[in-house]
Amino acid sequence: MCESIALAIDRPAVPRAAAAELAIERDRFDALAQAPERLRLWEPEPALIATVAEAGRPGFAQAAARSQARGVPVSVRPSGGGAVCLGPGSLVVSHFYRSPRNDIDGSYRQFARLLTEAVATLDVTLREQHVMGAYCDGRFDLAWQERKVGGIAQRRRWREGVAHVWIHAVLAVEAASLRYPEAVGEFYADLGSPRIADPRCTTTLSHCLPAQSRGGDLMSRLGDAIVQVFTSNRPSPPRSAS
Repeated sequence: MCESIALAIDRPAVPRAAAAELAIERDRFDALAQAPERLRLWEPEPALIATVAEAGRPGFAQAAARSQARGVPVSVRPSGGGAVCLGPGSLVVSHFYRSPRNDIDGSYRQFARLLTEAVATLDVTLREQHVMGAYCDGRFDLAWQERKVGGIAQRRRWREGVAHVWIHAVLAVEAASLRYPEAVGEFYADLGSPRIADPRCTTTLSHCLPAQSRGGDLMSRLGDAIVQVFTSNRPSPPRSAS
């Protein structure tokens, strides 16, 4: 799957400020040449994460101030796509690794496969689908019955024949996250952006669960499943010579 065999796991127990977590993740990405492969799962406090391109638009400062006034502070991430609103009920999953292949689409498909495998343990089947009109829509959206549940973005560097990859997803897990696409739509309206974020194009895992899979701490169960899937997909360590 990737170059290294060890997998470090970061999984904070309490919701975290998105700006601080993004700063940590930028540092993790910058240190990938010397660092182990790493998986991070964190639940965010309310925030709207815009892209560098969106931050460069003339109306960004005013749009960010208005979002802040609505209780949703704005931060900027260095990966592509579009704005994403985070908060209680959503889960951020980030994977940092090195690869001998500079395969952008392959990284997306691999990450999507592992996430859908983890979600399948909850008896929910997601698939890759471009959900037009959803927030941060893209070819590798994770969807259930034509509605977006998660989005994926990545950043990478090619150095001395090795790809350094930071790929991350935002999953709408609990019902509280249903209101976040509306916050993205308000931000775009203030920004004067032609992009949209239609709440009718999204749903959450809690709404997808069959009756027999409901109950318990869904966020914790999902996190456990993701860690298990990523850990079990590790390359086998080399055998020592006999």
